[in-house]
This record gives sequence, structure tokens and C-alpha cells, in this order.
Amino acid sequence: VVSSPAPASVRPTVSAPQHALAMGLLPTAAIISALPSDSRYLDQLLALAIETGASDLHAHSGSPVLARVDGALWPLTADAPLTPPAAEQVIAEIMTDAQWDELQLGGEVRFAYELSGVGRFRAHAYRQAHGLDVVFRALPMHIVDPKDLSLPARMLRHVLETRSGLFIVSGPPGSGKTTTLATLAHVLANEHNLYVATAESTIEILHGPGLGLIEQREIPLHAHNFAECIEQSVNIGADVIMVDPRETASTKK
Repeated sequence: VVSSPAPASVRPTVSAPQHALAMGLLPTAAIISALPSDSRYLDQLLALAIETGASDLHAHSGSPVLARVDGALWPLTADAPLTPPAAEQVIAEIMTDAQWDELQLGGEVRFAYELSGVGRFRAHAYRQAHGLDVVFRALPMHIVDPKDLSLPARMLRHVLETRSGLFIVSGPPGSGKTTTLATLAHVLANEHNLYVATAESTIEILHGPGLGLIEQREIPLHAHNFAECIEQSVNIGADVIMVDPRETASTKK
């Protein structure tokens, strides 16, 4: 049984970002007034978080909305803590029906969320003891130059020039795995003129057209599972196959 989101009457509104201003995190709150008056609650907070230079936004049931700036979590506004019904409502209104159904059936859902004029985000909504939560991570809007990846030049050259084999990009959350893979895909396609195919649980960084070809596929939107997606990429002649690093269990099958 899929439950319905909380009624709109519990929807909170964004107050002045007094806490962030007091801590010197926010130079101006003008971005809020620039958004449409009917902007969704989390859209306003995401815009505010980007204005502060935050890397993450946390909306947790029973807690104030927090932004991660320079590694530390700070209250983003002077709003009261989100009640569980309010959290349910504001999270539901940014999700598609399919995402909401997956959340209700499995207790969590991960998806990419794009806010026009603000940015693109990795989102993870899930249930915990106090209610429904969502965490956003800001994604790069542009492909990072290989020189800015802080990788040893010799290692980078080896990866880009090798024509066969398996490379594993690993690291803790926030270490830059997604950014690194996006940059490598861009260079391999556009500078080495190769056909790059991806298999991703969520397409987070979008690639535009270039000299080479990058074909991005999301599971299960474009293929039933990772094994099927990888097999199809081999059959259609992809030179390089990049697999979402978060789906190691699925790709081992």
C-alpha cells in the first residue's frame, strides 16, 4: 500500500535566514525574494544554501534545516524544526510519482534534482525513527578540468591511454568519485574520440554533445538492471563502460 503525502496545510514557509546571517555565512537574502512567490519550500532552501556556499542541505523530521558549510552543519534559517507531517509534505512535493512510490515501498530513494537557475543536486530521501528526511548534495555544473582533480599526472595519463583493462575509482562519500568519473568520460570522448557508455543508478552530471560520444543510461529507467545495461553497451560497441560506483553489489552479479 502506497501512502499519500501529508496535506498541504502543514507546509511551512521560509523565514528570514537570521541564523545564517548571524554567523556571517550569508551575504544577502536577495535570492529568496528573486524566486517566484509560489516556490516550493525546499527549492527556496536549496537556493539559499547555494548562496551560502553550502555543499549539502539536510532536512530532517524534528530538526531545523541545516546546511553544511566548510565541513560543519549550521541552521540555515530561523524556522522552527520541521514537524514530521511538514517534512512529509515538502519532500513529497519535489518528487515524481515513481520516486514517491519507490520511497514508500522501500523506505528510501535516491534521485537527481535540478532547480533551474540554481543548480543540480544528488538527493537521498529516507525514513528514520522520527519521520521522513532528505539530504541534498550540490553537484558540479561544469566538467572539472583534469588538472584540478589532484590526481598524480602519471596515473591520470595511464588511465586515459590504456586501451583495455579494469580501473576502480574508490573513496569515502564526498571524495570526488562522481566528479572524477565525469571528467574522465569527458576527456576520453572529446579528446580521445572514444565511445563512452555509462550505467548509473542516478544520472547526476549530464554530458553535452562533443567530438566523441557519451551515452548515459540510468537504471531502471533505460535498462532493467546493471548486468543488462553493461551487456548492451558491449554489444553496441562502446569503447569504455563506466559504472556508477555506488552500485558495486549489483554489478558483481
